Amino acid sequence: MSARKVVALLVTFVLYLLLGGGVFHLLEEAEETRLREEVFTLQETLSSNASEEALAGLCITDNTSDDSHGSACCVPQENIRQILEIIEVTVIWKLANLSENNGTCVHLEHIPMVVLSLDEINTIVDVVSLAIDRGLDPRSTPENNSPPRWSFWGAVQFSVTLLTTIGYGSMAPSTAGGRAFCVLYGLFGIPLTAVLLGKVAHGLGGVAIRLTNKINRFKPSWNNETVSTIVTATFVVVGLAIFVLLPALTVSIIEEWVYLDALYFMFVSLSTIGFGDYLLGERRDINYSIVYTLLLTLWILFGLAFLALIFDVITRGIEKVGEDKVEDQQMVEESTGDNDKPEGDCEVQTVTGSVESVSSHTTTTSL
Repeated sequence: MSARKVVALLVTFVLYLLLGGGVFHLLEEAEETRLREEVFTLQETLSSNASEEALAGLCITDNTSDDSHGSACCVPQENIRQILEIIEVTVIWKLANLSENNGTCVHLEHIPMVVLSLDEINTIVDVVSLAIDRGLDPRSTPENNSPPRWSFWGAVQFSVTLLTTIGYGSMAPSTAGGRAFCVLYGLFGIPLTAVLLGKVAHGLGGVAIRLTNKINRFKPSWNNETVSTIVTATFVVVGLAIFVLLPALTVSIIEEWVYLDALYFMFVSLSTIGFGDYLLGERRDINYSIVYTLLLTLWILFGLAFLALIFDVITRGIEKVGEDKVEDQQMVEESTGDNDKPEGDCEVQTVTGSVESVSSHTTTTSL
């Protein structure tokens, strides 16, 4: 395939990605927005139930606490009774609202137990579970929240994982329209991606081949096999640095991961295993840029092609070792058989083989 056709294929792939991002964004954004509003409302409800403003006046600062999940607020013993009074006021206010809205009868599951009603607790469990399933931090607020997954660029990133079949399993269409489009989009897009990745892998492999040929032309006295081995090893090391080691370092810095975890994520992603236990761009305390998303997309495309090339080299090496063992075994068996058979039998075997060869040729000619 010519360079012009490869460029045309790449442009087609990019346009197809943008198409998928736009359609998925239109189909899925409304459902995600609804869930985000539900989580934000839940946080506001919990904050009002806790009566944080009233409780804040009872606190003294405690800088000696080692509890990273707690706060610096410490309530003196003499103020404990006032906290109970604040909670009592909150419960009475809730009961008054329930009586106004439900007439003379209030259902037991709506009565607040330890400030929260059973219905509120069940709602919290459902919302938190759904939020985690959809990749939204349940502690999100309108001011501090996880990045929307189904923004345009988020949908483009999802399209990349779909077309490359990485499939982390943490993000999927939740609407009927999104799922239907996912099937059609993948049906045509996955073969297109396979062709593109094949051409990219071929191009990457061609770099090593051309370099080997140049060295052989300039240094014809050098052993060709040795040159090929050195060039291949250099190609693998440089490729690992570009597509695995350096990206892992970048991700570990931005996402604040341990470097080993970042390396693990690199391999799981580029090998299309895609466990989904580690994900990029999910933290609510980081403002991710579009450049970061675009670089991740390019890394996935070229990294997949490179790792596929490495897997192919390893596979060929394993096959070569197996073939060498089979050939060695056949040579041993033939050598043993020749030593065991009389000389006359060998001649008969040869004549028989020649006859069969001639017979076969005759049959082919007559056909």
